[in-house]
Amino acid sequence: ALALAATCAAKIALDAATARLLRPGGFRVGQLAFVPAKDLLFGAAWATGLVRNEVAWRGTTIAVGPGTRVAPQPGFEPEGEPEAQVA
Repeated sequence: ALALAATCAAKIALDAATARLLRPGGFRVGQLAFVPAKDLLFGAAWATGLVRNEVAWRGTTIAVGPGTRVAPQPGFEPEGEPEAQVA
């Protein structure tokens, strides 16, 4: 538990120092209290990317294949006018 608290304190200090360099006044103490929650949320999003092969982007589900090639999910029908075909 002590190692976790020390890690959280170090990360909060790092975010505070970075904020002071990038924006006038840095972050307030109340904002810095959310740093561990932010890091857990970003970590969960990153870990989800390791086990899923699809991405939802602006209402469209995109399949991510080998070599990170992307394609619309099977059965996807775009809305609106069809794109012009190049001859």
